[in-house]
Amino acid sequence: GGIIEQKFPDKLPGTKLFFCGLVARLAWSLFVDGREAVLFAWEGFAMALIIIGLWTTKNDNLKNTFCWKPLAYIGQISYGFYVFHCSSFEIVPWCAKAIPYLNSPVIALPFCFLVSVAAATLSWYFLESPVNRLKYKFNYPK
Repeated sequence: GGIIEQKFPDKLPGTKLFFCGLVARLAWSLFVDGREAVLFAWEGFAMALIIIGLWTTKNDNLKNTFCWKPLAYIGQISYGFYVFHCSSFEIVPWCAKAIPYLNSPVIALPFCFLVSVAAATLSWYFLESPVNRLKYKFNYPK
C-alpha cells in the first residue's frame, strides 16, 4: 500500500471519508457566502476528504460510480473545466441577445455546463494533452 493506506489503516475507511467530505462540502455550499478566506480552508479540507476517501475506499459501488465513462471524462478535463467555467457565465448574457430562451435559469445553467465542457474539451485536446506528452521527452530524477 501507499502512504495514504499506511496512515489510515481501516480506522477511517475510504467510504466514510468520502461521505464525510461530501457532507462538509455541501455544508460549505449551503451555509457559507464564500467571502471569508478561512472558509476556503474548510472547502479544501472537505475536498481532501472526498479525494482521500475515493482513493482508499473498498466500496466497489462507489468506485464504479466514479469510473462511469461520463464522470471519468469530466475528471479528465476537470482542470480545463475549472479554468473555463466562470467564462461560460459571461457568455450566457451575450448569447441571450440572440437566443431569448437563455434568459431562463433552467436553460442557462445547462447551457453554461455545455459551454464549459466544450471549452475544457478543446483545452484538453489542443493544449493540455500535447503538453502532457512532452514529459516523456525529458529525464528527471525519480
